[in-house]
Amino acid sequence: MYQKALALFHGLKPELCIMVKNRNNDIKNSVKFTLYDDFIHVIDTLCYIVKDVDDIDVNISKERDSLKSIEVVLKSNSFTAIGVMHRNGGKDYERLEIHGHGKSAVVEDMESIRIMENGKIYVHNFGSWDTISYRRGFETAVKSFLKDVLEENYANDELKCTLKSHEIIEKILKKTV
Repeated sequence: MYQKALALFHGLKPELCIMVKNRNNDIKNSVKFTLYDDFIHVIDTLCYIVKDVDDIDVNISKERDSLKSIEVVLKSNSFTAIGVMHRNGGKDYERLEIHGHGKSAVVEDMESIRIMENGKIYVHNFGSWDTISYRRGFETAVKSFLKDVLEENYANDELKCTLKSHEIIEKILKKTV
């Protein structure tokens, strides 16, 4: 669904991106573990969309030594991406919003997408027989990775983005200490 949301922009860089990933009653692991195990997926998604990050703002709330909530703003030239996570929400929940150029796409729980354009809303869902690994993007990611390895393509943007995501998580971790 995230690829479909990005495809709406036909190669144009969106102007605003907001990703929310909440968990239900999950304030138990260290800040470092939670950042690298769970919040990195938010940063990875935002990095993939933003590409170049110029500045990072972080606001974090801890309960004992565990992450309770975090808000991160990634700034780039004429683009803002916001990542939010709360570890004590009402249910596990993910939402990605991408806006700009007179268009919006909202993906809910990686299951459905609302595309808003020209004053109209279009809703798309997965088929009832689509596998979870397909719905979550694992099949596409693994196939892409294997293709790159077989073709010895080690300089692609996705690999660079993965490294950048880890660097950003490390910067966030340093700001929380």
